Amino acid sequence: MDAWRWQVTLWDGTVIDEYEPSGQARGWATVANDQVERIALFPQQSPEALVYVLIPPGARARFWRRRTITLHPDGQQTTHTVTILGWDGAGHEALLWLDDEGGIRMTAGDDAS
Repeated sequence: MDAWRWQVTLWDGTVIDEYEPSGQARGWATVANDQVERIALFPQQSPEALVYVLIPPGARARFWRRRTITLHPDGQQTTHTVTILGWDGAGHEALLWLDDEGGIRMTAGDDAS
């Protein structure tokens, strides 16, 4: 099971949870990412969001799960599995990277795509 579950709020106020009341998971592909105002991440068993990202008008919400990154702090290699959320649009992007141990990193800048 993943460490986090997502919830989005659309610009029209609609709230969409990753899990339906039946327990069935929704895929991120079902989300109209150009209509998202906010993405929130919750620990699986918690009713309180750990973090949320506001999406600027006209930007697309972005979400990836189970990505592996390798870091080289102080010359030592460490590998982490991360969940990434954020936005891109108008030539810019902002991404928040969360690892399963609770570490958070943020990147922002020109969109490479």
